Amino acid sequence: MLLFGILLFLFPFGISCSSNSSKKTQTSDNGLTSENEKTKVIYATIGETKMKIDLEDNSSSEALVEILKKKDITYIAHNYGDFEKVGSIGYTLPQNDKSITTNPGDVILYQGTSICFYYDTNTWSFTKIGKINEYSKEELRSILKANEGNITIMLSIS
Repeated sequence: MLLFGILLFLFPFGISCSSNSSKKTQTSDNGLTSENEKTKVIYATIGETKMKIDLEDNSSSEALVEILKKKDITYIAHNYGDFEKVGSIGYTLPQNDKSITTNPGDVILYQGTSICFYYDTNTWSFTKIGKINEYSKEELRSILKANEGNITIMLSIS
């Protein structure tokens, strides 16, 4: 009888432990997690180069993903200063601005309607959308055609 009572006491804990361990998050090739289907990456295509953008966890990047689930966004970006390419995406996203210093590879929402790709540093109040981690500053300057005129950027989920 004592053994039966111990088993009854331990049984609920065994269920909760096993159910928690089955919720491990795995990221698939499309950047979705199996547990909550939250997109963690998007892609930017510039010319022949397709770059992965690791997304920030904020309402701005979530809103961008919701748009990209319906259709890709293609826009023209121009030089600003000697540190970024910026262009209007044709949508207004929620802003989560805070004072930051950008680094090469940062993808920033500016004034809720423009997305900037940084190839150098700048300090201002911005919303960070994500980060391109696979390219050096020099490679980003080349891909983004730093100070060479406008480029076309396509944002997509895959």
